[in-house]
Amino acid sequence: MQINAVYDHGKLELPDNIQLKHQRFQVVVDVPDEELLPSTVSVSGKKTISEELDGILGQYRQGNKSRTALDDKAAWHKHLEEKHMK
Repeated sequence: MQINAVYDHGKLELPDNIQLKHQRFQVVVDVPDEELLPSTVSVSGKKTISEELDGILGQYRQGNKSRTALDDKAAWHKHLEEKHMK
């Protein structure tokens, strides 16, 4: 079902006549391009998830494309610990 909603300071305001079964669930939001700041990375950009992870993890990715998401998460956490826990 499509519903017209208003984004207001981090919250989506739905029409008053809409009643939802659950308090929390995922939705898909179509944000007009003209509402995005120029520095915002487009979700529909040409980078793959693997390329995004390469950029985030840098040397911690170690070029191993066969790593699992859990391995990537562990490497990222290790990076954050080394960076912020010194």
